[in-house]
Amino acid sequence: MLVLSNARLFLENILKYGILVDPIQVISLFLNNPYSWPAACLVIVSNVFILVALYTERQLSKGSFSEFAGFLVHCINLSILLTFPAAVVLLVPSMTP
Repeated sequence: MLVLSNARLFLENILKYGILVDPIQVISLFLNNPYSWPAACLVIVSNVFILVALYTERQLSKGSFSEFAGFLVHCINLSILLTFPAAVVLLVPSMTP
């Protein structure tokens, strides 16, 4: 239901305003400098946080970590997960003006 209602709004906006962004310009912008894609980098790095949480849970289920050590690892992982995207957005120069 949510997808259908948003698709209807998307089509209405396209018919009313047209395409406001030139897709060819966007593609050429990304192809000119393929090594500075902060969004793609964030998606790739998000897997690291998932793997850290999975490894921590596995070690906690085996009993090789104490509950306090697991709690600390989860807290550190969560705090880095919350601050890393903001740091990337602030520190990586933008491709668009």
